[in-house]
Amino acid sequence: NSYYLAQKKQNSIIKLFCLQGVKEEMIKAKKEYSEEIANKTCECYLQEFIQKASHQDAKTKCKIETQEIYKL
Repeated sequence: NSYYLAQKKQNSIIKLFCLQGVKEEMIKAKKEYSEEIANKTCECYLQEFIQKASHQDAKTKCKIETQEIYKL
């Protein structure tokens, strides 16, 4: 259905912006960029954002989670 397709497209756009943001933050922090880390972080962000609709809460939670998992 068209609602599902619109949601999927919107989620893809959000993930693209997230991936770019993660890359910029890793480079700024002088960390080696990893596509695996970026994808994991952005999947977390997207799920949290969908559930809570809070950009800042989702970003903070997923950033901390990623740092703990990958020892960054």
